[in-house]
Amino acid sequence: MEWRRFLPRVLVLGVVIFGAMRLAGARPGVAGGPSRSFLTVAGTLTGTFPTPPLAAFRFERASDGRTLCGPQVPITNRDPTTGAFSVEVPLDQEGAGRTCGDALFDGSDVVVDVLINGEEIVRDRPINPVPSAIYAQQYGTPDCPVGYQRDTSDPSVFPLQRLCVRTLRLGSAMLRDEVVRVGTGASAFWVDRYEAAVHRSDNGLVLGTANGTGGRDSSVPGVETNLRESGHWRPPSDPEAPVQALSHVGMPTVFASWFQANEACRAAGKRLPTGSQWLAAATGTIDDVPPSACNVSTSGARPAARTNSCVSAWGAHDMIGNVREWTDEWYAGAGNGTAGLGNLVNNSVSPWPSPRHGYEDDVTANVAAFVHSGGVGDAGALGMPAAAVRGGVWNIGPSAGVFTLELVNGPSYRGTDIGFRCVIPR
Repeated sequence: MEWRRFLPRVLVLGVVIFGAMRLAGARPGVAGGPSRSFLTVAGTLTGTFPTPPLAAFRFERASDGRTLCGPQVPITNRDPTTGAFSVEVPLDQEGAGRTCGDALFDGSDVVVDVLINGEEIVRDRPINPVPSAIYAQQYGTPDCPVGYQRDTSDPSVFPLQRLCVRTLRLGSAMLRDEVVRVGTGASAFWVDRYEAAVHRSDNGLVLGTANGTGGRDSSVPGVETNLRESGHWRPPSDPEAPVQALSHVGMPTVFASWFQANEACRAAGKRLPTGSQWLAAATGTIDDVPPSACNVSTSGARPAARTNSCVSAWGAHDMIGNVREWTDEWYAGAGNGTAGLGNLVNNSVSPWPSPRHGYEDDVTANVAAFVHSGGVGDAGALGMPAAAVRGGVWNIGPSAGVFTLELVNGPSYRGTDIGFRCVIPR
């Protein structure tokens, strides 16, 4: 790409050619070092300037003229004979009251003005969007998702693990959100380091936490105070999600339906894990029988804030025991009809819970499963599809484990022994 412009003033008379723009932050950095977020700009700048010239880059939306950011950087390596130079333009530098972030690469209508020592020499030059898939293929798997920074300060994290952290302001509260990378290449994703805690978006208040003795902390408001059991916001017209699911040290949120867990993940820019993602994240978690490294004791009911010894190969805590975890999967539930086991179709119609919980008299029909008269838990008794929970719970001993899968409860179920964690797909 070439940008050229002659200037009328002798002080800055010359030709400017910028090129070789690339998202250098997409390349893997030095192992253990900070993640990088900058553009490399190279070109030729001739003329007489104070030393060193100060280059300012004003990135704008062509559609509305809105300034996205305005980083500045001194040109310290200009060749005195040819005028050739190359500089790294930081995208996380505060400029024009904001940082660039990934806003430069999410569309095709970004333009840039270039100023040298306050003199505008390039105006409204288009910037083409970066083809992210090509960059991911060329430069490998990034350590962290967009908005997170790699953290190497925790001594419990093995060198090959990738711990990524962001800090969010919810109201006046500053909260950490920690994820770890699972895998490499096209199948890589990030999973919450800890079982999720749901927070109110307006003030950061934690919702629906366990009390450490096997129940829900009655002194803490439940998730349903801001997010209905059906996953609908209160009020429905609210333009902002009222809760977010974050991963940090502390008691996990419990007594959330599958719908609430699903929406709390999505509000935080994440999603519930699929079964295969959950299993991949749990790989390497020690699944021994007593004494166990994980919180699966039969001697007492006590969901814990975290168990430092119960960690997967990728750095995810408490995938076994502690609280059971919702995943993205639904399965056919055991029907509530009276036909024999040979009947593979449930021909009955079953209502969701009361409309006061937000389900508005909706029903399920013909949930395909074997039929028997007794029902199995919430799923069978109501004829609901079963939402999967994995990993087991704190008080079932060796029955808890990576391969523990329970298809007992419908997605409307809420219990003090069920929590969840979220993932960020690549």
